[in-house]
Amino acid sequence: MIRKYPEADLKHYSEVTYEKAVILALLLSTLLFLVVKGTSEVEVETTEQEKIVTFDIPPEIQQQQQIKAPPRPSIPIETESDEVPEDVTIADTVIDTVWTPPPEPEEPVYFVSYDESPQIKKKTNPKYPSLARKAGIEGTVRVLVGIDEEGKVIEAKVIGSVPGLDEAAVDCVKQWVFKPAMQRDRPVRVQIAVPVTFRLR
Repeated sequence: MIRKYPEADLKHYSEVTYEKAVILALLLSTLLFLVVKGTSEVEVETTEQEKIVTFDIPPEIQQQQQIKAPPRPSIPIETESDEVPEDVTIADTVIDTVWTPPPEPEEPVYFVSYDESPQIKKKTNPKYPSLARKAGIEGTVRVLVGIDEEGKVIEAKVIGSVPGLDEAAVDCVKQWVFKPAMQRDRPVRVQIAVPVTFRLR
C-alpha cells in the first residue's frame, strides 16, 4: 500500500499557490491604479496654473499684411483687318463613321460527345529539365490536349501543375500523334486530359 504524505500533496499546494498569485496580482493592479491616478491629478493642476496672454497687433503691421490685389487683365489690341483672305480655302474633311471591330482570334471548336476516344499512336518520352533533376523534383503533370480530325495535337495547356516540369510536359505532348476520335464513323476534333509522369531513377 502506497502512503501519501501531506507535504507531498501537490494538488493542495497548487490551489494555495494560485490563491496567493491572484491576491498578489490584485494588490499590484490596485497600487498601479493609485500611482497613475496621482500623476494625472498633478498634470491637471499644472495646466490650470498656466495663463493665456493676449495682445493687440499694431495698425502699422496690420496694413503690411493686407493681401495685394491681382493685376488687371491686359487690354485686347485691335488688328488691322478681321477679313479672311480669299485665296485661303479649307479642305473638306471626310470622317469615317463606320467602325468595324478587329476580328477575334478563332478558337477551335471541340466535340464533347464522341463514340470512340482518341488513342495514342506515337508517344515520345518527356525530356527531364536539368534544373528539376538537380532539385530532385518529380511528379505527374496533367495536360489538356486538343486533337484535330487527323490526330495531330493543335493545342496543349497545363491543368495539373508541377513547378519546374510544366513546360517540358507541354513540349513533349505536342510531339504526340493520336488516332482521332470518331463520332458516327467520322473523325472529330476533341480535347482530352493526359498525364505526363516524371520520375528520377
